[in-house]
Order: sequence, then structure tokens, then C-alpha cells
Amino acid sequence: MTQRETFLRLMEYAPGGIFYTDAGGCCLFVSSDASELFSLSQELCLGASWVEYIDENVREDVATVWQSALNLKQRFDTQFPHVDKSGQVKRLRVQANPIVEHSEHIGYIGSVVDITETYEVQDHLNQTEFRFTRLFDSAEVAIWDEDFRDVFVDLERIRASGVTDLSSFFDDNPEYVLELAKKVRVSHVNQVGLSLFEASSEHEFLIQIDRTFGESSLIVFREELMAMWRGDDSFKAEAEFRTLKGKSLTAILSMPIPTSKEEALSVPVSIFDITERAALVSELKETISQLRESEERFELAVRGSGVGIWDWNIDTDEVYYSDRFKEILGYQPDELPNTYDSFRRALHVSDVDEVRKAIHAHFKNPAIPYDIEYRLKSKRGEYCWVRALGEAVRDDAGRPCRMAGSMIDITDKKLAEHLIWQQANYDSLTALPNRVMFLDRFEQEIIKGKRSGVSCALLFIDLDHFKHINDTLGHKTGDMLLVEAAMRLLTVIRESDTVARFGGDEFVVMLTNITSSQSVERVASAIVDAFSAPFYFGGEVAFVSASIGISMFPEDGGDVDELFRFADQAMYEAKHGGRNRYSFFTQCMQDLATRQRKLTNDLRVALECEQLELVYQSIVDMRTGKVHKAEALLRWYHPKFGNVSPSEFIPLAEDSGLIVEIGEWVFKQAAFQVKEWREKIHPDFQLSINISPIQFQHDKSQDWIDSLKEQGVDGDAINIEITEGLLLESDESVKLQIDRFHQNGMYVALDDFGTGYSSLSYLKKFDIDYLKIDQAFVNNMEEGSEEHALCEAIIVMAHKLSIFVVAEGIETESQKALLIAAGCDFGQGYYFSKPIRADEFSDVFIGENKCA
Repeated sequence: MTQRETFLRLMEYAPGGIFYTDAGGCCLFVSSDASELFSLSQELCLGASWVEYIDENVREDVATVWQSALNLKQRFDTQFPHVDKSGQVKRLRVQANPIVEHSEHIGYIGSVVDITETYEVQDHLNQTEFRFTRLFDSAEVAIWDEDFRDVFVDLERIRASGVTDLSSFFDDNPEYVLELAKKVRVSHVNQVGLSLFEASSEHEFLIQIDRTFGESSLIVFREELMAMWRGDDSFKAEAEFRTLKGKSLTAILSMPIPTSKEEALSVPVSIFDITERAALVSELKETISQLRESEERFELAVRGSGVGIWDWNIDTDEVYYSDRFKEILGYQPDELPNTYDSFRRALHVSDVDEVRKAIHAHFKNPAIPYDIEYRLKSKRGEYCWVRALGEAVRDDAGRPCRMAGSMIDITDKKLAEHLIWQQANYDSLTALPNRVMFLDRFEQEIIKGKRSGVSCALLFIDLDHFKHINDTLGHKTGDMLLVEAAMRLLTVIRESDTVARFGGDEFVVMLTNITSSQSVERVASAIVDAFSAPFYFGGEVAFVSASIGISMFPEDGGDVDELFRFADQAMYEAKHGGRNRYSFFTQCMQDLATRQRKLTNDLRVALECEQLELVYQSIVDMRTGKVHKAEALLRWYHPKFGNVSPSEFIPLAEDSGLIVEIGEWVFKQAAFQVKEWREKIHPDFQLSINISPIQFQHDKSQDWIDSLKEQGVDGDAINIEITEGLLLESDESVKLQIDRFHQNGMYVALDDFGTGYSSLSYLKKFDIDYLKIDQAFVNNMEEGSEEHALCEAIIVMAHKLSIFVVAEGIETESQKALLIAAGCDFGQGYYFSKPIRADEFSDVFIGENKCA
């Protein structure tokens, strides 16, 4: 398609009527809109002058102006009335510009526009202006006299002082205008003036109105002074005034300019109220402005919108691409061939089918819009996203023969949408799918499995001791470890599987198309092995392991939440089993979880229902066999389950936070009991109380100290037992609380020593008074055994640090004898006494008088 043909096609679809003539004024092209405005067919217009077909009443005058423009090769612009086919009188405006090519005048290109509405608005405005002018000439106006004598004399004095530029003088002395305004005296106001300014009497008007009133009075007054300075005959200006009641009005102020002091004595001033007229004129001007803006909108939109235009000749496969279209793709105006094949080659291969479907759908049904987003390759080889809109032009048979439309660059919008989607669905640290995306994929996989019978597995992974890495090596190292952990997980799963980060140190894996539990077990084992290798970060090395819980679909359930809950239960089973391992969900775990949930709920009312009690196990002085120490142990008798083991309900109390309230009760009970036994058994009797790490987080140390003082119990009556785990994860708050206990005479014991990870530095840092050897070392102790050697080593080490040793779990005479020989200070176990109630304890040790 030639440039000329393209140009003519665009003119056909331009807003308004377009025509093109030769140098003699004969029409070579007339758009359908133009022929319709001239009330003719396009065929009649071609080869003749358009002037021949306008209304005969104005034809001669218009033809004269048109011929003059042709002769002089000048711009043509005129308007005239025209009667259309329906008999309505329209107002047409015809404009034409000469076309010059190689210095030769070859014709005119012009436009014809229906300006009937604009013309009527302008005519209405002219009539309104005439009406207000006539009203001004005939109606009464507000008139009063003003005495300008003092002002006149002052101006003469200023002139005599050598001032030649009054405006500059006022700029340098702005306050002088106000002084002059106050010297003007008003008198003899007419009735119209009184009404206009809402004055009840002439007296009220004269004492309140002067030349300083109104919003723009001083500005107008300054112009009056300038007119007097120049010697003008009269002065007239529009100004804003305010009535005595505060109402705003717009008026025209008129006055003659006095030429002498005598004339300045009485200067008539007229005020003509044009408030309504000003509002109407403003409204009409706004209407005209909007009409003019509407006429220019299309031209401005196309020129400045940045939209690319295309026009496809379906029969010839030729396409017109506008300069902006080419610019979007990085091409110069002459670089992109005007063929449909150019578009087809630039189209992204993934978008070809969608574009073809959209075009065919629009061809088949015009009501279906062609509005589509796709990617085009730019000159630089990069793809940009565009949005295209178009509409087909059909021949008489209804067959699409052309299609034209627009295209805009939406790459930035797409990038922003992708970024938002990325942030919503992927973890920012590891770049793995996040919780949202994983749950969606898992849900879809279960739906597919229910339909096809395919199995899948969920692996819930928690990193063991990750908090220790953060605390000791810092969060930056922790983040690097998580990234490395993600990479290790990706190496052991298939592309069809999904690994995601759920937050913190929790990861999940979905295995699809599972054929057996053995295949799941192989993956879980590979993950455990992958985490067994150390993590290196510069000069630092870190070790973590993975605890994995596994649930299977459909064997364990068919609900996403249910399978996650089961995998979580299995993961905790793996942790309780020693960590660094995997565990499949079993129904026993669910039964256990149900029991634990029931126990947790019932534990909330156990204190109130008096289901909890303390029992006491004696601690024997190994040298003397005397008993003046005991450990307070908590017991729970459940109305349904009977005696619940502390190893079962204490963790539940810690997880739920109930341990804080229960611990308060335990401390108060123990304080009451030790006071009684100091009186009945031994004055130095001491009770040991186990304190959970959770209780240290709530810092009740001062409350406990105050409670002892209130009951009159010395601090050395209480021995606080803590675990090695508390020292491992402690902060400065823990040390402060332990120091506070010591400062008030209380003792601190480290329970279950040898089973955790505490170092000797902790023993020194926290000033431990007792070490309690865990019963795991004592139960299997025989002479010459490893347990025997370890107990001896612990005792020697503790004594070197001035720490007493208590051995737990003594059940035989042989164990007792070996510990005494090793120098153990105190013993505790069934060999001496089982834990018994307070009344039994009193009967036994008071009756036998073992510590007398």
C-alpha cells in the first residue's frame, strides 16, 4: 500500500469531513463525513468544486472568497448556513490549506465541520452582551459624589517634588495609596446606591463607606490616581465590592477625572452592579471553551497520546504502521516493512495462537471486541508487552476487508504486575515458593489425585538448633544458611515436586505421583543426609540437622489442613525421637494429639478443681544418712485418665503457658511446707523446686522473694532447680534472676547434668550450687563401668569448682556404696524413699527422727 493510499484511508476515518482538491479547486477526494455534511454522495462531489453544492443563497459569496484563495494560493476559512437533506439549517465551517510540493502548488486539503451548536452559543453570548449593554444605558445606577480636593492637592505636591513616575513612587511607598484613599469624602448617595450596598439610611452609608472598602478597592483606586496623574478624561473599571452586610458583588465603577481643585470638590461616581451578568458571562465563556476543547481533543489525543496506529489491508496483507508504532519497537520510521509478515515475525511464539483466536473471533462476531495483550520482539531483540485494540471494516457482503486499531506499550505495567505476583507467591530470601503458592499447588494436586487416583506425600521439615545459629553467629549467617538449605533440598527432589519455605526455619516438600511409601522414605532419608554435612560461611562453620514429618494422600486423609496437621504431628514425633530423623504419621500420633489437646484443656481447670498436688522425695546426706533436704514434685490426678505423668503434662503446661500460673502455686505451697518442716524436722531443712525455662521468661523472682519474706521463710530454705537447656538459650535476664536468688540466700541446682550441652563456662558464669547427676548414669552403674567413671569425673570436677553433687535414681545398695566411695554429697532415689505426700513425709521423718 502506497503512502498516498494510506493517507487517504486515514482521512476517511478522521473526525469531521475531509476533502482534497487539485490546484483549480476540483475535488479529488471527499470523505464520507464531508459528503454527508454537503448533503451529497461522494461520487457527485468528485471532479467538481464543492462550492457548487452548497446552499444557493450563499453560494455566490462563498465562491468569490474560495476563488480568491485559489488565485492567491492562500489559506481559506469561512462559515455559512446550509440546509441539509432533512430541511434543517446547519452552520458549516470550511477550512482549507494549500499543498505545495517541490515549490509547486498542487492543490488544497480541507475540512468541513458542523459548528451549529458553537455558533448558537456564540450568538447567545452576543445577544446577552447586547442585552446587558442596553440595560446599562437605560437602567438607574448607584451614584454618589466624592470630594477629591485633598487627593488632588497631594498629587500636585508629589509632582512638584520632582516625581515623574507615579507608579514607581507607589511601589516604593505602598502605604501612601491607603492614606490618599482615606482622604476621599463621600456624599449625596442616591437610593439605588443605598439599596445596592444594603444601607438603611444615607447617614449609615456615608459614615461606613469610603474608598478603602471592597476586596479590590485599593487596586482600583490606585488606577484612578494614575488616570488623574496622566490627565485622562474619565476612568472606568470593574471591581469587587462588599456591602455593609458582607455580601460580595461585582460592579463597574465610572467617574470623570477632575482637572482642577474646583472640579475635584464634587466628582460624580457611578456604580453599576454586574454581579449576575459577570456570572453569566463566565458560564458562557466556560461553555465555549469546552466546545472548542471538544473540537481539538481528537487532534491533540492522537498527536500526544503516544499510541501506535496500525491499518491492515486484509486482502493484500499490507499494514500501515505509524511512526509511534515503530518507535515502541525501537525502529526508525523507514525500518519496519509495511507487511503483516513483519508483525507475525515479531510476535512471541507463545502468543501466536491467542492473537489468531482473537482476530478470528472478532471477524466471526463484530460484537466480540479485539482487545488483547501480547509480546512483540523489539529491534534490540528484547520482548515488550503491548495492548492492541482494533476493529474490522467489512465489505457489502459483511466480509472483513480491513482492520485498523491502536497499540500501547504496557511493559512497565506487566513488570509491576509480575513483581507483585512474585512477592505474593515466592519467598524473598530463598526464592522458593511461599506458603500461598504451595497451598494452592497442594490443593490442586489433591483435586487431581481424587480424580485420577494418584498419590502424593507432604514432608514438613524443621531445622534442628537453628535458633542457636542465629544467636551465636548472627541473623545474617542464619539467612545464608537458609538459602543453602533451600539449595540442598532442591538437589534431592524431582522437577515435578515442589519445595517451599513456610517461614522461619520451616520448609515443606510435596512429592507427586507416589508409587509407594518406600520412595517417600528414600527422599526423606536423602534430605536427612543432605543436612548432615556442615555449612561453611567464610571462616564460620555451622551444623544443623533436619526433623521431618510425613503425611500421605490419600492414606492419611484428603484435606489440606488435615494433612498439614498430621505432618506437623509427625515432625514433632521426629524431634522427640532425637531429631535428625524422619517420622511417618500414624493413627497413634492422632490419638496422642487428641489426648494432649484434651489434657491441655483440662489442665486449665486442674488447679481450681484441686486436681494438682505436691509430693516430696527425700534427699539424703550420703555421709551421715540424715535427711534435711527434699525435692517437691508435681502430680496430677485426672478424673478420667487417672494419674497423668509429669513427663506428659509438664510439656503441655509449658506449651500453653499454664506453667506460669501452676509454678506460682507450686512455689507458694513449697514455701508453706518448708516453713513447717524447718520447725518440725530440722531448722535448716531445704526444699528443691523445679523451675521451667518458660517461667524465667516472665521473671517472677522478686515476687517469690517477697512471698518468702511475707511468710517469714529464709531464702536458704529454697533450692531452685534449672535445666541445662535454660543455660544454653539464656540471655542476660536469666543471669539477673539467678543472681537475685543468690543475693537473697536461695540456692541454685543444675538438674539432669550430663544429658545436655552445657559447658563448664556456664557453671562458673551462673554460680551453680548443686549438680544433679542424671539417673541415666546411676541406673546402669557398676564398678568399673563407663557410667561409674563418668559419675566419678563429674563429682571430682564439681568439687574442684566448689559445687555439691546430688545423684538421682539410686535404687540399690551397690549404687549407694559406689557413689559414697566416689565422694558424692547427696543421694536421691527409690532406695531411700519414693515421692510421698506431705503428711506421710512428716510422719516418716519426724517419727524416725532421722535428722535429729
